[in-house]
Amino acid sequence: MIQKKEYYLSEIQRLLKRDLTDDEIRALNTTLDKIIRPPSPKIVDLNIPFRLIKRFYLQIYFGEDKRTKSRNKRDALEKKRLDEYKERNAEYYFMLMPQEIRNNFDFEQRRWIQDVLQRSIMIPTKKILEKNIRFKLKKRYYLTIYLGFDRRKGRRPSKDGLMNKLSFAGSAMIYAIVILFVVFFAKTVLNYDVFQGGHGIDVLLEKSGLLK
Repeated sequence: MIQKKEYYLSEIQRLLKRDLTDDEIRALNTTLDKIIRPPSPKIVDLNIPFRLIKRFYLQIYFGEDKRTKSRNKRDALEKKRLDEYKERNAEYYFMLMPQEIRNNFDFEQRRWIQDVLQRSIMIPTKKILEKNIRFKLKKRYYLTIYLGFDRRKGRRPSKDGLMNKLSFAGSAMIYAIVILFVVFFAKTVLNYDVFQGGHGIDVLLEKSGLLK
């Protein structure tokens, strides 16, 4: 996140074609800190990409919930988040800087700065499913599940090798479930018994000795 903030700061300086003063750097850093918020560390940060006609992703977050009770109503906040981001645009964040700093820039420079600030704003995409589960086991924890369309150009592997293996296993499991569903659907439509003389589950239970 530090490198990302420094990138936007260098972009502003490049467009202005002059060195920023210490006060300007301080004000811009403070503004960028309000826009670019580093994600909280998670125990599990799993991203499972898969493709069914379109590209989808399934994200599973699990971590310790350190938010206060007033901030813990996540389900209600999620519904307003997109509207809040629309209201908190580049002009909004630019106006948070002290007036004496804003006065240092002319109209064209303000437009350049706001353009860079707009690019730094991460607007969350709409998701098919957003589920947040909170529970307490000595400490408070949360489980977040997102399902949505994957519009990224390429896969972004996790730095954790175990998470990459779990992501691959999760993708394989989703495909296996879809294949089984298609096979079961085709079997039902065609009225064909894969296991003659009974339902498949009954035959498996009987052969395993669980059904007598």
